[in-house]
Amino acid sequence: MKSESLEVDIKKKALERAKFEGLDKEPRLKKQGDPYYNDLQKYAIASLAYYMCFKCKEPYFGGKKNCEQNNEEVKESFKPEELVCGKCAAQTVGVGQNNCK
Repeated sequence: MKSESLEVDIKKKALERAKFEGLDKEPRLKKQGDPYYNDLQKYAIASLAYYMCFKCKEPYFGGKKNCEQNNEEVKESFKPEELVCGKCAAQTVGVGQNNCK
């Protein structure tokens, strides 16, 4: 059941991000016969990379997939603990904390 809700969450986030990135204006979505014709969600999932945060175990947007395809050596040498969402990364460096006396 958890994997189903996770899949729904990723699809929702991908759809929102696709609109933010302007992918909803992609001509392929209007071209009959294209595999992504009238299916922004499918195009978003195919175009956007989502990763699971090592710390909070929540999915986060990691960039466009076409960008990551150009970086094969990084894919081969990454460590799972390096996959950290923005929120957890900010907490690690203390963003938003007020330590002034």
